[in-house]
Amino acid sequence: MSDNSPSPFMINMSAASDIGSVRKENEDFQYFSEKKKFAIVCDGMGGHEKGAMASRFAGETLRDIFFAESKESNISINGNSFSIKQACADIKQTLPDTILHQLAATRLANRRILSHALLNSHMQGMGTTILSACLTETNLMITHIGDSRIYRLRQGTLKCLTKDHSWLNELIEDNEISEADVKNFQKKNVLTRALGISPTLKVDLHIETLEENDLYLMCTDGLFNALEDELIKSILSAHHGSLQNKVSNLVKRAKLMDGSDNITACLIHVASLPSKSETEISDKCTINDEPENITQYLDQKAKEIYPPAIEKTKNRLSRRINFIGLSAISLILAALALFYYSKKDEQNEPLAQSTIFGQIQPANHSQ
Repeated sequence: MSDNSPSPFMINMSAASDIGSVRKENEDFQYFSEKKKFAIVCDGMGGHEKGAMASRFAGETLRDIFFAESKESNISINGNSFSIKQACADIKQTLPDTILHQLAATRLANRRILSHALLNSHMQGMGTTILSACLTETNLMITHIGDSRIYRLRQGTLKCLTKDHSWLNELIEDNEISEADVKNFQKKNVLTRALGISPTLKVDLHIETLEENDLYLMCTDGLFNALEDELIKSILSAHHGSLQNKVSNLVKRAKLMDGSDNITACLIHVASLPSKSETEISDKCTINDEPENITQYLDQKAKEIYPPAIEKTKNRLSRRINFIGLSAISLILAALALFYYSKKDEQNEPLAQSTIFGQIQPANHSQ
């Protein structure tokens, strides 16, 4: 008797990240959940500490919404309610709930980063790219801002599914730079869109139909700037080794070939899919900046759910003041001690000529 039951929906995920050979801190953020079937990759910017915090804020905000308790149109995060419907009230087209959650989370993450930077002047300029992917039984849902990428390897063909929001890509699209000059372009990291830069956001959404055995690569620019597409395809297509070996090999090769940036990659393999469904969707669009009323709602919720902390800055300033104060006191005490003992030596000069230490010359105080 044949088994006509549908195939299970199974995916496998693996990830790897490396600080590279030059940077002092890894400003990338990566997280995935096979259970919830989503993955996040962020590439922070703004320099030491800023980029790492911005990418972590963005990634954690999306993660919180994916794992949040749902109550009809509202979800609960850190004990506070958040309305996906209200955060996406400007969206007129019909979109799946999954990608609306991703969009709302991206918008909330932007306000969280901005709120923190406004209260901590040393963190101004913090920002990050963001790339999130969530899989249903039929579709892959992508939200994207910046120049982190997602590639798809399907039946031997490698395709990039995202478009870089960078100055270089704009020059390429406008035919203002030749292919020969692209490799030597010195400002590849100049972004035209990122979280933490503007109060409102343009977000790229991409929904595509899954096929069994699809392999998706999410990565930061530290990987794809170092490796040619053919090499990426070759490593992904290799039949030997586990999924973890593939992603680790990609990161290692990128570091070997370049290593000037942080390198992060995540692989998603669609192992099996249920029977074809009529609910398959294929769509690609850019969501424009949200209106002011939604920005105000997001700002309010960001502050409620993630109260911007200023204690860290105060503690750092307090520690610095304490260090300077203690150093000054130590110098004063040392100077007083030196003055005291020099005077004592002058008064007891004959006694200071010890047979153990030899002839000791009195200090010259003529200055």
